[in-house]
Amino acid sequence: RWDRGGASLGRARGGGGEGQEPDPFREGASRALRDFLRGGEGSGAVDGVGGEAAVPLEQYCESWSQQAWRLVRLQDGSPFIGPTGITNIELWESAESSGGVFSNRVYLCLHHLLSALDDESARRDLLLGGVGSDSDLAVQLFVQILLSQVDTSAKDISLERRLDRCQNLLEVLGGRDELKDGLGVSFLFECAQKVVQIISVRMKSGLEDRISNGVAVLDFLLDALFGKYTAESGGIPPLSEGIEEAGDAIKAEDIKEGDTLWYKTDDSRVRVDVVKVHDDNFPDLYFTIRLEAGNERQTVAEKLARREGNIVPSDKDCINGQTEPLLNLTDEDKKRRRNIEELIIRELVKPHLLSSLDSDGGSLPVPVADAAAECASIVVSRCGLAGKAGLGSVRYEMFRLVTELERMLCDALEKFGQDPNSHAGRAEYLLRRLALVLGFGLHTQASSTNCTILRFVPDASLSALLIPSDNVQWAKVLSESKRGLFSAILMFMVVSMASVSEADALHKALALLGTLSEEVLVSPRSYEASGDRHSLFLLVLRAFETTQRGADGCIDFSSADEEAEKCILSTILHTFVSLPNDRHKDTAQGSVEDGSSYDPIFLTALESLIRTNAGDCHIRHLLDAVTENVEGLCSTLFSSSKRKLGFFLLSALAKEGTDLYPNGEMPINVASRKRIDAWKRGLDSEEAEELEDDAHSAARWLPHKLMNEIENWVDQDDRDDEFVSEEDLLGQLLTWLACLEFLDGASSVDIRNRSCISSYLDKTASLGIVLASALGHAKLGDKRIEKWISCTSLTDSSGRMHLSSVATLTVFRTVESLPTLAKSWWTDECPRPVQNSVTQFVQSVVAPETLRRELDRISVAETMGDLNVSGSCVSREVVATYQQDECQLSVLIRIPSVFPLRNVEVDCQKTLGVAEKRYRRWALQIMKMLNTQDGSVLDALLLWKQNVDKEFEGVEPCPVCYSVLCVKTHALPNLECKTCENRFHSSCLFKWFQSSGKSQCVLCQQPWSGKKV
Repeated sequence: RWDRGGASLGRARGGGGEGQEPDPFREGASRALRDFLRGGEGSGAVDGVGGEAAVPLEQYCESWSQQAWRLVRLQDGSPFIGPTGITNIELWESAESSGGVFSNRVYLCLHHLLSALDDESARRDLLLGGVGSDSDLAVQLFVQILLSQVDTSAKDISLERRLDRCQNLLEVLGGRDELKDGLGVSFLFECAQKVVQIISVRMKSGLEDRISNGVAVLDFLLDALFGKYTAESGGIPPLSEGIEEAGDAIKAEDIKEGDTLWYKTDDSRVRVDVVKVHDDNFPDLYFTIRLEAGNERQTVAEKLARREGNIVPSDKDCINGQTEPLLNLTDEDKKRRRNIEELIIRELVKPHLLSSLDSDGGSLPVPVADAAAECASIVVSRCGLAGKAGLGSVRYEMFRLVTELERMLCDALEKFGQDPNSHAGRAEYLLRRLALVLGFGLHTQASSTNCTILRFVPDASLSALLIPSDNVQWAKVLSESKRGLFSAILMFMVVSMASVSEADALHKALALLGTLSEEVLVSPRSYEASGDRHSLFLLVLRAFETTQRGADGCIDFSSADEEAEKCILSTILHTFVSLPNDRHKDTAQGSVEDGSSYDPIFLTALESLIRTNAGDCHIRHLLDAVTENVEGLCSTLFSSSKRKLGFFLLSALAKEGTDLYPNGEMPINVASRKRIDAWKRGLDSEEAEELEDDAHSAARWLPHKLMNEIENWVDQDDRDDEFVSEEDLLGQLLTWLACLEFLDGASSVDIRNRSCISSYLDKTASLGIVLASALGHAKLGDKRIEKWISCTSLTDSSGRMHLSSVATLTVFRTVESLPTLAKSWWTDECPRPVQNSVTQFVQSVVAPETLRRELDRISVAETMGDLNVSGSCVSREVVATYQQDECQLSVLIRIPSVFPLRNVEVDCQKTLGVAEKRYRRWALQIMKMLNTQDGSVLDALLLWKQNVDKEFEGVEPCPVCYSVLCVKTHALPNLECKTCENRFHSSCLFKWFQSSGKSQCVLCQQPWSGKKV
């Protein structure tokens, strides 16, 4: 009602200007809009105005923005949104302190209001002009909006996700570049300065829960201003000659006999031992040192240092006080970088980084010191220490703080090794703090270049960490510690291991990481205490990837005795399997563009790690780890966030062609055992024995969870697909696809496995069930094969798996891997409405692609011997030529355009020296293999070659199947008639008995009395 009234009022008042009497309607509308913004909390719906029914939050915020925009248009002159209340700074301060639905509601209202304008410039004017002409208020408003939309308490989501709203606001206002051009770089710079002030106040006031918000926003703003400080943006200063070492200098009075230090030469440093301290010229001490070669010399303290590296440039390495690579920055950019880094160091870092730890190992508020450490990282990674170098410079001051922090850490770790129970807390705080300074990135973006920019090598602290790792007492304390110490060690390994190049240190690091991963991820005590396994898992992944990357050039990971890597990978996969299978629901912040769920924070890091370990030097240990967790990985196929990675790992193992349970290491489980026993009822002994053999063969090669899942489908066949969730259906299709991968892998080792496993699958009646489900969602007319054929690959850029793509792939792979069963289904069970589309799909996609793949396999096969094979995808013919002495045999296989829905034809063209009866047998054998045994062209040709080889060796074929080798078992005729002495395959003979209804020899017709040979 007030919308219509407001519109007519606006028309009536027309062009009123300043000094116009207050409008009761506008005041009332403004008050209503403000009241809603500050209204009561709600969890997903908001009460309507004037007692209207509650509506969803997103919908109501959009409705609010429409009403607010109508009020804005009633204002005289340029649009002004102040009366809506959305530019009230106190409102956004309340949103930050309250968080949750309140913060969500206010931001969604702002988002919809700004989105009503198409022009980014108009949006900027509308928002930041809404506070009037005071630029300080505009800065304060923009900063407070950003602060209110960062949820640093949400540890189970990535930093990028936590900053989604800030990034969204930036994009609504035109993006980083437009914002810098439209509002000016100076505006963003003033915003960054304002954030520094806010953080400083919060640090002093002890507002620990809101300090991290300020740190995240500061990093976000400096990223918008400067980006990452790299060689492209400003350059990382090179290590030039003749630089002055500082920061790791040692005082003469601190040097003791027996100390191991570093002696500085013109271009390097060498390790030395202090043999004697001379005080005969006190206070000017000098020292006798012994070099590694054994020779001794005398020197002074200025020539000694605590560590091998870590040097700070002096002014003589700079041009006009600037490090040379910074010359490509503009003067204004250099000035801004210097100003902001000096401000951050002065206000946030120096007062808090070291002062939070007292000499007795106690601590002041940890969040304040951690925030100071992250601010130090911001200075390094965003600004690049762009000012002057040398004594008194920001670079020197930053380096001094870092080296002092490392000295304190080394001292704490030494005491920790001696008395772990008393010094664990101090070691934890210092490990964590140094890791944050070096770019770990807790509430800021991680940086891998901090050590390089600082020219800091954490060898001393890393050595101090690894030295006690062999200590039994130290290991015991680790096993009894809580999450804090675990996390701190892992954080430090993430930032420090990349600089390690010694194999011994890397071996120790891997052993320590193995212990930590076992305690952190497997021990129930650890993760129950932490309540945050996702964050711990991500820490282990990052630490392992960094360590592994550093070790690649030093350790031979292809060696079978590198057990540490295998154990860590197995622990990682075990954790991946055991974590909850659902995606996270984003309830803290509603949606602006995308859906309401997101992947776990560890998933991207795990995918990256798996890709790395899928390479040649790591693949063996990865596959061993997959084998240990193969049953659990099958369950990931039903998890929306895990299924792609789980399927990739199962496929990689299947392609390896290794039986999972050789020689019956794991018996058929109880559920499958009962089902197999039920299938055997009513069968004669020979058929029952054959079924048992098929089941055992399947159980050797297939994960038992896959077998159970597939066997259970027949019991669920009466369910209505409309009531089956997409997640469950995707899981079913991926289970089937994984089964086909294992089938193909087993067949590549021995073609008899294909026949056994396909017979088992036929008995489960699963093929018809899965094809019925797939055809309901497949897009068989989609000729863009590349779109769906790679939908299960990790490299697929589409992100989540789409049901239609997986369903289409399922139809393709089923027809490709199980052609005989697929033909039987098409003939007997395929619904008539889809028969034509299935036939066209087979003709246009499956048959051409299958033949192309088959010819590729034949071209690289190493078992062809003297058999020459050629083929054409155009004529769809394959010709194989076999040469034996003076006999040349040539067979031509014609493959129909709709194979396997139509049978192949075989023509024995050249049979010089071979009786017609024989080569007809061979043609029959190939057709039987391809048309009724689920065999491939390569399998059929190899079996034909083996038969021909045996015939030339003098072995007579079985009179029943006309083949020397049994098509299914590849066995020679092994039952001999005592009367006529002809030999038969046992399976062929028993089938003859069953079909004829009598037990007589096929040839002599005498009652059967035979023996095995």
